[in-house]
Amino acid sequence: MDDGVCDMSADRRGAGLNRLTAMFVRQTKQPGVYVDGGGLRFQVTASGGRRWFMRVTFDGKSQDIALGAADVRSLQEVRDLAVAIRREVADGRNPATLLRPKPPVVVSEAVEHRPTFTEAWEAYWGNKSPQLSGPSAEKNRALRQRQMEVYVLPIIGHRPIADIKPTEILEMFSPIWNVKEETARRLLQRVDSVFVSAIMRQWRDRVSPCLGVGRELGSSRQ
Repeated sequence: MDDGVCDMSADRRGAGLNRLTAMFVRQTKQPGVYVDGGGLRFQVTASGGRRWFMRVTFDGKSQDIALGAADVRSLQEVRDLAVAIRREVADGRNPATLLRPKPPVVVSEAVEHRPTFTEAWEAYWGNKSPQLSGPSAEKNRALRQRQMEVYVLPIIGHRPIADIKPTEILEMFSPIWNVKEETARRLLQRVDSVFVSAIMRQWRDRVSPCLGVGRELGSSRQ
């Protein structure tokens, strides 16, 4: 896991699936990564954040797929999602595509498509990513993509980028700001760049909602 977080199993009763219980997920406050089985994991951060993610191996590479906050998705919901992800892997398909926003259903020509944050990020990153150079370029690309998938897209990725408010950005960064401040600051700059890009594409009229968030959250640096 990132930043030295160690895996811990919540239940040593045996191997296999469904090791966690809904009561444990609701009540535990001890930071750690708890294994449900079959790649499904539940994380409690030092700041109290609670999230699901799925660890899979696809095309010979291990990857973590963010499944959202535990306060939004129940244990049964993520177990059902984990079954679908394992099926995708077994069929030779990249499981990450299962969680990508589906193209909007066009009811009529009068229905206007409203780009989501995920679409704005992909448009921005498609131009920005090739500009990274040097021996660590590929590693940096993978790291930035993964940080976005872990901390941002599960929370606001589905939202129309024109509608996202400063309070949403503040709430999204609050849990990690004092725990991973340097990472959070760089990620905030990246998210802000996505909003600026969206404004240039006329996908958003309002100023970037990231404005003032860093100042509001403050700094632990002396």
